[in-house]
Amino acid sequence: MEIDYNHLLNSVINSIENHEITFRQLEKEIKHFLVFSVEEPSPFLGEPAIIVNFHFNGFRKHLNEINKWHFKFYMYSKDRGVRFLGRHEYYPELIKSLYEKIQDIARVEQTMRVINS
Repeated sequence: MEIDYNHLLNSVINSIENHEITFRQLEKEIKHFLVFSVEEPSPFLGEPAIIVNFHFNGFRKHLNEINKWHFKFYMYSKDRGVRFLGRHEYYPELIKSLYEKIQDIARVEQTMRVINS
């Protein structure tokens, strides 16, 4: 059975949504987090490969569904610049990596004190 990281990530964000300080601190801490990196061949023969980095950019509440979030990402490369991914562009690898990062943050003792205070 495949793990639904989108559902897990939505559950985590929903659990802290009403804790404004915790929610904003989390978003601030992971904003611009390098989520995934991929190397693509250059379109020009003999040129080095292009490294494309995917970064987290923020949370946005889904307009039509309760307890559902959009996770905003952008991609960056020296050759192509910045491009923000549309909300309908879904990359499971990005969601999984973001979920794992948030879990790492949640395991830090100081984070748990803030959440439980």
